[in-house]
Amino acid sequence: MLNAFYSFGREALLLETVSIVARCRNPQTFWTETLGRLKWIIDFTRVDVALRNLDQRTYSLQTVFELRPVPLASEVALPVSRGIVGKMLRSGEACHLFQPGIEPFEGDCIVDEGLEDGSLLSILSVTLETNGTVLGVLSFGSTEERGYCHRDMEIASRFATHAAIAIQNWQHLMKLKEDAILLDLAGDRLRDSQATLETLVGERTAALRRVTQRLLKIQDEERRRIARDLHDSTSQILAGAMMNIGALQAQFGKEDPTSGALAEIADLADRALQEIRTTSYLLHPPLLDEIGLSSAARWYVEGFSKRSGIQVDLDFPSGSERLPSDIEMGLFRILQETLTNVHRHSGASIVSVGLEKQLEAVNFEVKDNGHGIAPELLERLQKITMESGVGLAGMRERVSELNGKLEMESNPHGTTVRVRVPLPCADHLANSDQLEDRSRCTAAA
Repeated sequence: MLNAFYSFGREALLLETVSIVARCRNPQTFWTETLGRLKWIIDFTRVDVALRNLDQRTYSLQTVFELRPVPLASEVALPVSRGIVGKMLRSGEACHLFQPGIEPFEGDCIVDEGLEDGSLLSILSVTLETNGTVLGVLSFGSTEERGYCHRDMEIASRFATHAAIAIQNWQHLMKLKEDAILLDLAGDRLRDSQATLETLVGERTAALRRVTQRLLKIQDEERRRIARDLHDSTSQILAGAMMNIGALQAQFGKEDPTSGALAEIADLADRALQEIRTTSYLLHPPLLDEIGLSSAARWYVEGFSKRSGIQVDLDFPSGSERLPSDIEMGLFRILQETLTNVHRHSGASIVSVGLEKQLEAVNFEVKDNGHGIAPELLERLQKITMESGVGLAGMRERVSELNGKLEMESNPHGTTVRVRVPLPCADHLANSDQLEDRSRCTAAA
């Protein structure tokens, strides 16, 4: 009866200990809380825990319970190839009993100076195993001459099974925490790399935009030079040739065959002269510099209508102040490119062109009654891609150089291109004029 009651008490204490193992969430206090209960069931003076290291070739040994005044130091890299603990880690042996007082002690059996001086007389080692994986070995040491019995081995094994689950959970938790830290670090590096890449892309984009704007300016200057050369040189040469042809015609009668040939040559030279003048004006209309955008646009629209057969309605304010030269040049080039696209692609018969000058900005709009642009193509054209074409890309760059905004809308009834360009502040212009006057006065002095 007494043995049954004693057995029941041990079982109850073991269940309570296992319950503590399941509830414990702090690895630092785990062994203190559980071994204090377990000591009522198994007698021990010292408890060691051996856990495999990540390299699987070594293990760390730590004393987690010690009654002696001076605890033993922990070992962190003991070879698995040596000793009882190493043998259990290699073979997966569930339990091992060792009595140094009876069995001869081997120097490489267990790394423990307590065995050498005979302080421990009995050692019970059980594996910490879960899900078929041996995590380590739990060793109980006693100074009693009576060795551990099979009941002690059963209790130690049951305790070790639950302890192994707790250890594995902590290892998984630590791995998750380490992974989370590494993930955070990787995220920080990724954000830094992204910020660096965005900065680099911004710098490259700004550099490319400066180059493009410089190319547009060079293009305008080259157009102006070629237009001037055609007007001042080539046109004058053709005009001189026509004068000489006229002089030759005067020397021959109308019935003379040579007179007819000269007339044909004069007609060809006159047509060439007209085409050269038209090309010169298209490259850079002198009206744009001399009178302004309104007159240049009217001249261009009239010629475009004659050449294309498309009716163009121009709605520009008359008698208004001139816009800054760079804005006039940019809007005129956009007008040229837009009407060229209408003629090539839209199939329109009527185009309306409007200009509205406000206090802070100027609005420019070109609208046609063509068949429009397919939605998927319009979406691609809205982006800066190779499909945008050189003309549309040039329009974007001109608007960007003017700090403006370009919008395109299209449906089956036509396409609309809108450009809004901010105007320089009047106060800023006045201050600039005053500074320029002061500079001239200073230079004159």
